[in-house]
Amino acid sequence: MCSNSDQAAQDEAHERLTREALAAVDEGHTVDHQTLLAWADSFNAERLSPPPHSSTEERALGEGNVMKKRNVFAEIVEGFDALKAQREDKTTSVLRVTAAFRSLKPDADDKEVAFFLQNYPLIDFGRKTALELIEAGRTDDVVSYLESFRAGFVG
Repeated sequence: MCSNSDQAAQDEAHERLTREALAAVDEGHTVDHQTLLAWADSFNAERLSPPPHSSTEERALGEGNVMKKRNVFAEIVEGFDALKAQREDKTTSVLRVTAAFRSLKPDADDKEVAFFLQNYPLIDFGRKTALELIEAGRTDDVVSYLESFRAGFVG
């Protein structure tokens, strides 16, 4: 729960932002409804569109500054795309290791699989867990290691 001073500061900030927003509307800094809807639809697309600018804002900023803002936005989107690809790679890696583990223990429930991934020290890998090895880019090694047991590994 917020203290009275925290609440007062939040209320003051809210009022200030509301006044600024209303002043921006009075100055013509608005975006038409269809443009805003098209931008919102891009949230579900493969590539997020840059946020729309009001025509007044574009004139005030000048074409060069609008392009700079759009370039910065493009760099941010590229960064998010890279993170998304990394997350997808890690998800795929976890699924591959999970499948290899379940091929050894088909009756393993989700809790047992999660325990193996997060906590089980793999002695042949310096007591690192499967997730630590996945993070280190060694998914193929973990999968091969698990498959070697299924094939009757001889040490």
